[in-house]
Amino acid sequence: MSVVDFLQTVVLVSRIVGWREWLFGPKVTSQMGVSSPYAPNDALETFMAKDLLGELAENGIVTRQTALRVPGVKRAHGIHAAIVGRAKWTVMEGDRPAAEQPGWLTNSASGVSPYHRMFGVASDLFFNGWACIGFTADMSDAIHIPFGLWGVDRLGNVVVDGSVDAQYRARPVAIQLGYGENGILVDGADTIRAARNIERAWMDRVDNPIPATDLHITDPAFNGMTKREKRRIVDEWNENRRRAGGQTAITQSFLEVRALGQVSADLFEKGRNAVRLDLANHAAVPASIIEGAKDGGGSDINYSNDSTERNELVDFGTSRFLLAIEGRLSLDDVLPSGQSLRADLTNLMTTPSPGMNATSED
Repeated sequence: MSVVDFLQTVVLVSRIVGWREWLFGPKVTSQMGVSSPYAPNDALETFMAKDLLGELAENGIVTRQTALRVPGVKRAHGIHAAIVGRAKWTVMEGDRPAAEQPGWLTNSASGVSPYHRMFGVASDLFFNGWACIGFTADMSDAIHIPFGLWGVDRLGNVVVDGSVDAQYRARPVAIQLGYGENGILVDGADTIRAARNIERAWMDRVDNPIPATDLHITDPAFNGMTKREKRRIVDEWNENRRRAGGQTAITQSFLEVRALGQVSADLFEKGRNAVRLDLANHAAVPASIIEGAKDGGGSDINYSNDSTERNELVDFGTSRFLLAIEGRLSLDDVLPSGQSLRADLTNLMTTPSPGMNATSED
């Protein structure tokens, strides 16, 4: 079998069963879209995708590592995850806090703080649209189970990889962002690829700028000059322009100076700003948070941390993650009937911002 035939076979089989299943046999799969080719890559999957398939992988798979190299994605992800992580979570009975709060809300016996647990949950919801929390059997502690270390079997049961501590595999709870929400790695894949392509084009323009001046040889007798001779003429010209009085120059009779205009200052400004706007829509943040410059104006777009701006961010963006967590963890398999989990964002909405975050660890 030729190398081309082998690669075609690899692509075909992987589309049917996936890399890991083809190489190592079946793993936990999901009928609800939990398992995904966009899950974090391990070393083998990265090798198969990058080294064997090259451009196919670049154009077909978007990983977290790739997405976080896009500044707008990184900023939006950090904002949402940090807000969810720093929120004060409280179990409510009706409209009042329950007299007895469950231990897992503040327990950090696992060595992972409640902030990092909720940060990880929000991160998975942002990227993949699904997240999982592993509770101990007595519900005294809980950890975030990273996406890719859990799945759903054909009976609908959540199954956790054996590498996770056994006590936290006792009661895994899967959280879905919302029906039709697949996470930015799926829904925003095309925009992330476009952002990376524009970034590569911008970097190439910076590394290889368009010449602003052409020293055109007018006498064919000099066309046979060597590269070194041509380089010396160019260097002498540039050196003279840089020195005091360099605005005036003398050219040799066989040269004609042609001004090609200024190198464009925008460096793909329109395309980069358009992609930022698309990313803002996918990431559910106000465009002003991740947008860089006004189209054609070159001036910064300022983001004001006033209460109105923060309300817009939370109401139309972060609330999706908060509501998903609140809704799932308020079900009767997590909390007793009549109780519900709510996130308190009072500190975030206070103007000016308080000088200290609310406590969350025991």
